[in-house]
Formats: sequence, structure tokens, C-alpha cells
Amino acid sequence: MNYFKKFEEKPNNFFQYIYWNLFFGYLPFGVLISILSLFGKIAFTLNNEPVYGIVGFLMYAICIPILTLIFTLVIWIYMSIGNFILRLVSSRS
Repeated sequence: MNYFKKFEEKPNNFFQYIYWNLFFGYLPFGVLISILSLFGKIAFTLNNEPVYGIVGFLMYAICIPILTLIFTLVIWIYMSIGNFILRLVSSRS
């Protein structure tokens, strides 16, 4: 079980690393959807009402960092639990 020792430590800026990777991964799609909403091709649904134009553009632009933060939190918690279990298993052997 000495093999797992090198995986026990997380990077110091792990949360930031995940966030920026997801942000720049979703950014092209978010920009595309924002532009399509600006020109009235795709609607942003707000209170069961379609929103187009500048408001739709701004809503998509606001949602990109918020959704990225939510996904980052989920992944970070999942990885932290896995790292905790890995440390428990490797410390017992």
C-alpha cells in the first residue's frame, strides 16, 4: 500500500484549479449561447417566460460563473471525500 502515499496530498490550490478549468471549458458555449440569445435565436427562461435580447445575454453571462462555481463545489467535495477515504485506507496499512 506504499503506492498510495504519493496520492494522499491534494494540491494547495485545488479548488482554484478546478474552477478555472471548468470556467474556460464552459466559456465558449456560454458566449455562443449568450450571442444567440442577444439575436433572439435562443431564449433564457425566467419565471416561465422567454427572455431575449440584452437581458437574455446578461442572464447567460451571469449564469456561467455561478454554474461553474456550483459544479466546482460538487467536484471539490467529491474529490475531498475520496482523498479522505484514501488517507484512511493508506494509514491503516
